[in-house]
Amino acid sequence: MSGIAREYAGALYSLASDEGLEFIGEIRELKKALDGNPEVLKLLSNPVIPKSERQEAAGRIFSGRIHPYLLNLIKLAVKNNRVPVIPEILTDYIALWYRYSGITVAEVETAVPLDETQKSRLHTALEKKYGGNVEMRLAVNPSLIGGVRVTVGDNLADNTVRHKIDGLDRQLKQTVI
Repeated sequence: MSGIAREYAGALYSLASDEGLEFIGEIRELKKALDGNPEVLKLLSNPVIPKSERQEAAGRIFSGRIHPYLLNLIKLAVKNNRVPVIPEILTDYIALWYRYSGITVAEVETAVPLDETQKSRLHTALEKKYGGNVEMRLAVNPSLIGGVRVTVGDNLADNTVRHKIDGLDRQLKQTVI
């Protein structure tokens, strides 16, 4: 998190919390839309276009589609030349929402898709380990060969065949004959 993005995200989160608002769904959709349409950010950050026109463009693009506070955030980012930071602000907001909602996010990678029983067992084990609500984000990565890799925040648990092979490879390279 950059300091600027964190400040904007924190201010928006505080405002939403103070007013009892919940627009996490809109934040996610906005982030997805911006990630899929980088030309919108290019337009809103184009220094050739006067700021007032870029703010009006933001209004035309987003008005009625997102909460007015989110539109104000975008217009403020235009005004303060922070448009390139908008995706990071949204990411930081989402992270704050998870933290204050008591939800732990677990990035789970496996070599093959997990079946429902495996997902359920893993979910239960993660909730037990992290003491509460866990949202698993599943990804398939065939290069892992087998096993599972779980990342929660800065913690990594790598019980994959690839990790074990890499460990053996390192040991063999360090062995002096």
